[in-house]
Amino acid sequence: MNTHENDIEILWLSQNGYYSESRIIPHKHPDYYQIYFIQDGSGCFLLENTTYRLSGGMFFLVHPDELHAVSNFVPDGAETVSVYELKFFIHNQNLAEELETIHVPVKGTAELSADFVRIFKEAVQKDFYYEQRLPHLLVAWIYSFINVWKNHSCATSRTETGPVSPAARIRSYLDLHYMEDISLDRLAQDMDYSKNYLCRLFREGTGMTITEYLNEIRIFHARDLLLKMRYSVAEVSQMCGFHSIYYFNKVFKDSVGIPPGAFRRSEIAGIGNLKGPVIANSTTIGTNKIFTTPYNPGKTT
Repeated sequence: MNTHENDIEILWLSQNGYYSESRIIPHKHPDYYQIYFIQDGSGCFLLENTTYRLSGGMFFLVHPDELHAVSNFVPDGAETVSVYELKFFIHNQNLAEELETIHVPVKGTAELSADFVRIFKEAVQKDFYYEQRLPHLLVAWIYSFINVWKNHSCATSRTETGPVSPAARIRSYLDLHYMEDISLDRLAQDMDYSKNYLCRLFREGTGMTITEYLNEIRIFHARDLLLKMRYSVAEVSQMCGFHSIYYFNKVFKDSVGIPPGAFRRSEIAGIGNLKGPVIANSTTIGTNKIFTTPYNPGKTT
């Protein structure tokens, strides 16, 4: 698709069925947008330091370079939570500015939801001229989305706010210092908590241990560095705070499912942030390759 001819360039679309144990770890996209549409069920969506509980019929827009994650899926009368996802570039500055103020979930109308699903189905069916039609369909949909937002048809439910959440403070600290030697003693001193209280606060607020979160954020940055191809595996290990390349290889394989060298040679970056099982039906523009498979990231088969 010629990016100079369209206001929008669609990268990837997916319809996923997330189980209750599934989650998407905290991560960022440097230069493209992502939209989540929760068709049914519910889940907790983190954006920067705020977590929202989203339920069926709600949309969540993620801007470039915004930290986001998804967890605590609760199916509604089904085995999984049905979520549509779309990633795209915006090449129109005016359109980007229109979206700039939307940083909370938006409750969609029936028409908005149906049109979003239609865009996914068009991409999967790949009928004649679908590549030419899709950008125009998405632009029209985004303006409808903005109109719904401006008419105050959004419904949000905050479950945690970063400025008053100890877990968010700890998480932000780890996000900034992950490349350093972070011992529990140092963390407790810098956060002004006892070690036991610190660990309890973090686990209650995130459902993870400090070590689990620190390893995940380190592996996230390691994946990014590996894909840039400028550094050796050993250099990436050191840059991400691992003292031993052997430990780095072990943690990386446990998290992603394959060693870092194999990851660099593979084409799995699009699913690298998933943890736990998911039923995925995904498609990229310009190809006929569609994946409809139960997928369990972090597990070897």
